[in-house]
Amino acid sequence: MLGGGGVANAVIGLANAQAELGAEVLITGKEAPGYHLPPLVHPSIRTHFWRQRASTFLGRIVRPGPRPAEFDALRQFKPDVVHVHGEFNPDNLCVAARIDCPLVVSPHGCFHPGVFDKRRSSQKRLYFRLARRLLYRHATMHASSPLEATHISALLPNQNVYCATLGPGVQSPAAVGAARELRSPGPKLVFVGRLDIYTKGLDILLEAFAIARRGQQARSATLHLVGSDQCGSRRRLELLVKSLELSDHVTFHGQASPAEVARFLADADVYVQLSRHEGFGLSVVEALFAGLPAVLSDGIGVVSYPEVSGLPHVLVVKPEIEAAAQAIARAIADRALLREQALTHVNALRDFFSWESTAAQQLVQYGTIARPSISDDPSAPAVDATPGRGSPVGSAGR
Repeated sequence: MLGGGGVANAVIGLANAQAELGAEVLITGKEAPGYHLPPLVHPSIRTHFWRQRASTFLGRIVRPGPRPAEFDALRQFKPDVVHVHGEFNPDNLCVAARIDCPLVVSPHGCFHPGVFDKRRSSQKRLYFRLARRLLYRHATMHASSPLEATHISALLPNQNVYCATLGPGVQSPAAVGAARELRSPGPKLVFVGRLDIYTKGLDILLEAFAIARRGQQARSATLHLVGSDQCGSRRRLELLVKSLELSDHVTFHGQASPAEVARFLADADVYVQLSRHEGFGLSVVEALFAGLPAVLSDGIGVVSYPEVSGLPHVLVVKPEIEAAAQAIARAIADRALLREQALTHVNALRDFFSWESTAAQQLVQYGTIARPSISDDPSAPAVDATPGRGSPVGSAGR
């Protein structure tokens, strides 16, 4: 379950909804230290977790996944479809060889061009080369947004790809309870997510917020960052806040419980997220469900749905400082009108991004998928679409 986070939320949300629709569901994967499935998992869902055999990436490439005997639980389950969530996980490489049934792979944003140029880029490229032979040639690909579909098709141009939405964070309560609050007199902007300074565009957000505050209507505005630290980003962000003279206007709230996230969204006036790239954006969906106006970057997968980008209360910008500053200033100035518009669209958004709708879409797709017949010689060299540093990546969609 990758230690929790967006992928774990997606797995649990989809599994719960599919179980509600009558499907038999087994969640299986390697154990994650310190992570436990939340108590809201549907009672009919079965689970099976194994211990990781090797500690290094290369070790897990050589000895992927559980021992063959540990696949017995999955074999005995006799699945009609195996749905693999999240990529660059060496355990995924052994699935096609050990389970003879149709496969679906959801990369959850891992195929964005920028991902290959971040940390562990050489490991990711090695994984991708192996996965082309061992996993993808046996699988149908699921994209969580139209934007992700273009990224998948750019790297795997002959692959079957379908697009189906995700839902909100499954641990978010429907009602707001007693919890921490956003206490400030002026307009309150909020971001929810892990504090990954580069991927989430938090450096852009702080710079843009500093510029937006120069306007008369935004001088009393405050920015609230809700989420846990990622690789030391919080310290870098705190230094940037200080250099921008925003110490009295930016608050770091740290990790928040689902009830606290709901409280923060209820207290906020505008939601802001300027990710450089984001596979889907569960927090964005939660903010829209809360009836908030939003300033969002076009690098967020959920924004590529016209049902979101066409909303009058959603301001979509490039993840660039000047454009973001203008959008933030406008959202603050027009927040009352934008909030009225946002509230009129909540029900339609809840229907479109419900886990029930997503589960139904996925079950229909499962019924149309057959294991691909591999007519090509697996020993023959394949066309190498592995992204290289600086290499162009196309945007052919399916």
